[in-house]
Amino acid sequence: MKPTPLLTILTAALLLTGCTTTPNGTTAPPTPVASHNEAEPPSPDGGSDYTGPNLTGLTTDDFDVTVLTDELNYPWEVRQSEGTLIVTEIAGTIAMIDHQGRFDRYDVRTSDPVTHDGGSGLMGLELAGDFAESGTAYIYYTYTSG
Repeated sequence: MKPTPLLTILTAALLLTGCTTTPNGTTAPPTPVASHNEAEPPSPDGGSDYTGPNLTGLTTDDFDVTVLTDELNYPWEVRQSEGTLIVTEIAGTIAMIDHQGRFDRYDVRTSDPVTHDGGSGLMGLELAGDFAESGTAYIYYTYTSG
């Protein structure tokens, strides 16, 4: 079963801003325009497991940002599959943004309806390893039963 365009668009929505495409077509994290070597990354003694780039002292002016859509409603989790961003929206929808910027939104239908109340709702999303072929994804959400 092939994934629906909705799932493809949702993947695109997840990578809305701050990412660029590398020459081999994969998505890379934003590259700072300026270097701020004077700040040190978090130290292991401080309880941080962070191993990414040192972003201390950077501002939004240090990044090239491209907005793919402004139509998301409380986006939560973002995943990517074959150039499409898949984004969960807390109220129980999945948005998809493809590489051409096409936006689609789909209602998630579950055995118990998604409950959005405060910090609850449709939250987590994981794509199966064969997602591009199977369209299988796993979600984490809040529901009320009984």
